[in-house]
Amino acid sequence: MEDKKDNVDSINKIIVNLKIDEMMTKYKYFPNCTEFESLDKEIPDNNNFSKIFNNFLSRLKDFDTYLTYKISSKKNINSSYSVYLIEYLMNYETEVKDYLNGIWEMQLEEVKYHTGFFIILVDKYIKISGKISEYDKNILFWTILYHDLGKYMKMNTLIDEKIDVLSYDKTHPFKSIIIFLNSVFYHNLFYYPNDEYKHELTKIYKEEFIDSIYKSWNLEERKYYYTTYYNISFKYIDIIQKFFMKIKSQEQNEWIYDISVLIIFHQSLPNNEWHMNSPLLEEKYIKIFFTKRLIELMRIIMIYDSASHSMFRGSDWIIPINNNMDKVIKLFQ
Repeated sequence: MEDKKDNVDSINKIIVNLKIDEMMTKYKYFPNCTEFESLDKEIPDNNNFSKIFNNFLSRLKDFDTYLTYKISSKKNINSSYSVYLIEYLMNYETEVKDYLNGIWEMQLEEVKYHTGFFIILVDKYIKISGKISEYDKNILFWTILYHDLGKYMKMNTLIDEKIDVLSYDKTHPFKSIIIFLNSVFYHNLFYYPNDEYKHELTKIYKEEFIDSIYKSWNLEERKYYYTTYYNISFKYIDIIQKFFMKIKSQEQNEWIYDISVLIIFHQSLPNNEWHMNSPLLEEKYIKIFFTKRLIELMRIIMIYDSASHSMFRGSDWIIPINNNMDKVIKLFQ
């Protein structure tokens, strides 16, 4: 009798652990990455996502079990999983709250559950594919945590932002990069080889970069709805390039550079012809900021950014994203 119970428990555990994996397979939620060299460098403790957010990340990886328990008697789980993820994470947010120093508490629940589910999907993909190093997994997790933190937040000091939480905040990648870089400075994560580098990096950031980001807002009209909204522009791309290249000039800061590029441009590469990102980063700048490796990491970001919104109902975004990123990757061949 005991053996039978153990066997049933074992089967149930397998079913539970495959719940989200099965949805990923059913809807073909996978990036068609070309072969690239995933960096495999040592990760210092002060920027090791898995160590800094150990409890938070561990709980996310156990969400399958909780979700299966909650939805076992429901037919339509699409309308429920986000509520359950927020409910599930409420007791495991301490690490994130402490690290983000008040920013996490300011987020809408929509942003929180999207971020959590995004991490879950990428973690599962990494395990399934076996192609992504621990170093690049670290890059992806940091990117996901910060990529939407500026969404629906009024941050621009130069204008009175028009933000409609019922629509889409097109400026959020530019706000999110400021939140990320402020956090990097706050936690003293930049490597400074000397005082001159520290002074110049800080000066460019405070006196040029932030100002250029906020000056990049464009007021646009939403077709068919006769409403206006702010969107990003690349009017000051030269300042972005100047600051990013200053970061990249020190090898110990390249991980910050990688995350910064993935955050600020995650809505600036071609995705879906029916709802194309705009503005798109020009090809000459794609080749300046990206490498083949970073393009493929961005492909992963774009695929699961989309998939996390449509996990249990299917999506027509995955194929066009892969097709468009296949075109972009040819720039590096």
